[in-house]
Amino acid sequence: MTARVTVPPVPFVAVRAAVTIIVASAVLLAGCGGSGKPPVVAVVGDSITVLSGPGVEAELSGYALYIRAVDGKRIDQMIPALQAELQRDPKGVVINLGTNDAIQARTHPDWLTGFDALWDLVRSRTCVVYVTVSTNADYLGRHAVAADIDAAIRQLAAQHRNVKIVDWNAAVHEDPSLLASRNPPADHIHPYTSRAWRWLGTHYRSALESCGLHPS
Repeated sequence: MTARVTVPPVPFVAVRAAVTIIVASAVLLAGCGGSGKPPVVAVVGDSITVLSGPGVEAELSGYALYIRAVDGKRIDQMIPALQAELQRDPKGVVINLGTNDAIQARTHPDWLTGFDALWDLVRSRTCVVYVTVSTNADYLGRHAVAADIDAAIRQLAAQHRNVKIVDWNAAVHEDPSLLASRNPPADHIHPYTSRAWRWLGTHYRSALESCGLHPS
C-alpha cells in the first residue's frame, strides 16, 4: 500500500487466492444441506482487506463470500477485479478502497473518476457497503483525499438506500489501538491485530444484514 512494503505483495495475493477457494468450497458444502442458497457477497479491497481477510471470513461465515484484494491498489486499478466479481451476481458488495488514492495523491490526484466508475458498476446491487478511508493516509499523501472520499461516500449513502457505511475512519480515531502492532511496527494505516480484523468483519455483517442480506 505504501512505498515501504511491510509484507511482500506476492504472498498476499497467493494467500488470498487460496483462502477464497476454501471459503467458496465451504459455502458449497453448506449449500448441499438444502437450507437454501446463501447470499453471494463480494469484498474488494487493498492491503487492508488482505490483512483483515481471516477476521472477515470468520465473521461473514454463512455467506457465499468472495474476496478480491491486492496490495497497493487505488480505486481505479481495482475496477477490473470488481467487474470480474460482479460476474458472480453478488447481492452484496463491500468496497474497502481509497487509502492508496490518498497516499498516492501527489502523483495520481484524480480519485473521483475511479470512484464514479466504481459506483456506476455497483449502484444496482441490493447492498453496497462502503468502508470509510482513514484520514491518517492524508498525512502521507499531503492532500485531503481521504476526507474527500469519505464525504463522497456519505453523500451516496444520503441519496441511496442501498448504500451502507462502515466508518473505519471514525473507529481508528476513537480507538487507535485498532492499528496497534509491535511486529511489524504500527504504521497507523494497516490493521495487524485479529481484533481489528474482527471489527471490520462484524461491521460488514451488520451492514449487510441491515439491507436484508442474512447468512444461511
